[in-house]
Amino acid sequence: MKIGCERKKIKEVVYDLEEFKKLLSTDNSRVHYELYWKPLEHYSGLITRLEAGIRLYGISVDGYILVCELSDEITWCDKRLKKYGNTNLFDDYDEWIKEKWNEYKKIAEELGATPGKFEYW
Repeated sequence: MKIGCERKKIKEVVYDLEEFKKLLSTDNSRVHYELYWKPLEHYSGLITRLEAGIRLYGISVDGYILVCELSDEITWCDKRLKKYGNTNLFDDYDEWIKEKWNEYKKIAEELGATPGKFEYW
């Protein structure tokens, strides 16, 4: 029985789509994606800053898991929220998140990505 000496697994994370494409294996590699949003700051129960993004997963030319993280942030007083014209901030956030996710889904579709991700067990 082996104890405590496990081989380290490699996962590379990049924050640039073009770099991801260059490092991605071309041997019929599958690409998966997951969309997310998360609060970054809050005050008295109100989310004052949040992030929406996408994580793209693939296998690199070197055979390890490759992750590309793309995201955008917005604050409660950002002028971009005004265009939605809702009467409450949460509805504005919701519409902004949906808009960002649609942008990210287009990127995923161009890569032929499907929902999911790669993980080491």
